[in-house]
Amino acid sequence: MARSVVLINIERRFEAAHVLECASPTETKHVFGPCGRIHGHSYKVEVGVRGYTDKHGMIMNFKDLKEIVDEKIIRVCDHQFLNDVFPETITPLTAENMCLYWYDLLGAAIRVYDCQLAYVRLWETATAYAQVGA
Repeated sequence: MARSVVLINIERRFEAAHVLECASPTETKHVFGPCGRIHGHSYKVEVGVRGYTDKHGMIMNFKDLKEIVDEKIIRVCDHQFLNDVFPETITPLTAENMCLYWYDLLGAAIRVYDCQLAYVRLWETATAYAQVGA
């Protein structure tokens, strides 16, 4: 049987608040509208990993992937004010910037496995998400 690249995906959820800010209150109101005030989301994060299956038929154990995501994202962010959790250099704290940060963070943690991070997708609402990777 020919080897093919396989993609696995997990999703996790957390609750958190944040505020989007610009250099001035006027710019913040113009750019972010009501999101320029403290507000919260019921976030959903999806993480995809790709690679070839090993002798056990897996590219990575789902349990290990869930543990990495829980350690790096969920336990850090759940029920937190995200502006206090993320490095000050991640600004404004948009879904896009959070995905970029997590893509680097998770990519480094997953490199020890014989696979690679394919994408990080962050749902801010039931109908809107940001994604890094494909």
